[in-house]
Amino acid sequence: MVTQPYASKEEGKDQMEDYGCTQKLFGLFTGDSEKGETEAGVPLMLWLAVEGHSKQVFQGSSLSCLNSAQNLSEELSGNNQNMSDDLHRSTMMMLDKLKEHFCGELESGKAEHAQCEYCPLGWVLRHGKCYHFSEKKKNWSDSERFCNSQAGSLAVIDNEEEKTFIMNRMKMEKGYYWLGLINQILLFLLVLTICVILYNKVHKVPSTLNNETIDLESPEEMEEEIPVVICAAAGRMGAAVAAISSIYSNTDANVLFYIVGLKNTIPHIRKWIENSKLKEIKYKTVEFNPMILKGKIRPDASRPELLQPLNFVRYYLPLLIHKYEKVIYLDDDVIVQGDIQELYNTKLAPGHAAAFSDDCDLPSTHEMVRSVGMQNTYMGYLDYRKQTIRDLGISPSTCSFNPGVIVANMTEWKHQRITKQLEKWMQRNVEENLYSSTLGGGVATSPMLIVFHGKYSTINPLWHVRHLGWSPDARYSEHFLQEAKLLHWNGRYKPWDYPSVHNDLWENWFIPDPSGKFKMIRPNS
Repeated sequence: MVTQPYASKEEGKDQMEDYGCTQKLFGLFTGDSEKGETEAGVPLMLWLAVEGHSKQVFQGSSLSCLNSAQNLSEELSGNNQNMSDDLHRSTMMMLDKLKEHFCGELESGKAEHAQCEYCPLGWVLRHGKCYHFSEKKKNWSDSERFCNSQAGSLAVIDNEEEKTFIMNRMKMEKGYYWLGLINQILLFLLVLTICVILYNKVHKVPSTLNNETIDLESPEEMEEEIPVVICAAAGRMGAAVAAISSIYSNTDANVLFYIVGLKNTIPHIRKWIENSKLKEIKYKTVEFNPMILKGKIRPDASRPELLQPLNFVRYYLPLLIHKYEKVIYLDDDVIVQGDIQELYNTKLAPGHAAAFSDDCDLPSTHEMVRSVGMQNTYMGYLDYRKQTIRDLGISPSTCSFNPGVIVANMTEWKHQRITKQLEKWMQRNVEENLYSSTLGGGVATSPMLIVFHGKYSTINPLWHVRHLGWSPDARYSEHFLQEAKLLHWNGRYKPWDYPSVHNDLWENWFIPDPSGKFKMIRPNS
């Protein structure tokens, strides 16, 4: 995708703030050092942004300087024409010196992965155009719409020089590319959809560029990637494996699994996948740092397992996944019997950052809820004896929802600062003990009930049939279970443990641990 470089200092400033960069302003001038101006009174500013420890971006106000020179040129018309020409040449020479001075180290390779450009972060400048190589896979029309939304367009290569530039970049960014040819007045133009590439970072996707060839793929064959986030916790890693197995076996969709774990669990889950039939899946492992939760969790002796750090991964989805508009999050104690594409197609209303399944939405579950004496309202999660809770103005009889299955809109999530809101209510609970232990599941659920109250879309009830883990005796009918698209053993009685109910449905998708560390518990084991 190509677009025009930044045209002003303020736009460059906004971009740096978006990326959380450290910014420094340097006044560069000749003449009066006290005033900080050039001989002709034209201020020169150099914005230098540094992202993390690996990316450095030089963004200069070249266009501003040129515009200033042009304005001065108009004022100094006639007898002052020669002075204007000299000023213009001096300005250009100064810009060249600035770039040489500040970017020489970057371009010489001393700073790895650094860039020295006038374009936004992650874009490549060439001959006054900014090129963007997107990591997200789209079909042709979606790619064009995406490029248009970025004030750019798909790159049309109509000369050998640009073709060489693009091909060299493709060799640097290994992955899948697709090319198209169009006939326009007997001239063939090579059209490269730069917005549709880069899959080398995904496991099990080979790079065609290793053989210096390009994979030609028609737009019809391009599929939208579905990111699915699942946690792999120590002691119950078989749950994540069974969930992934059920999803992979029941869909033809292009699914990318984000498997989140703590540092000591990542090697185990990777070996499990690589040494089983799951080695064909596309996945990434993501390490979750529990230090982010320090001081935000209040101890709860009734269900200590609910205090495990991975229970709060759902709060931090935008920090774990960056490039997707829509994301599915699933608890590990689920089995998917339907096509995950259907769940992904859940429509979210404008302004909604997530979709959940209401605890009162499915009549078939009402009997189960009553039989085990469960609460399915806010009263079961929030302590209405506390003034802070009453001040929310939420009726205690309001139906709750279960955040074990989430379809999230990442743009809205970030725009509404959902993560910050959730952390706020975690901290308030540490200080005031606001959450009820009636259900024993309020530690991670309660903040979400507050933050999303009245501001979420709903999931098809068959895509979250839950409560299978609340009692070792209460059961659903076989007919109902066959219709269900997703089964959730939320509660104490897990299907890999004993006692539990409907564990045969879970066991159908379980893949034994090659290392032998994880074992199901059965009466005869």
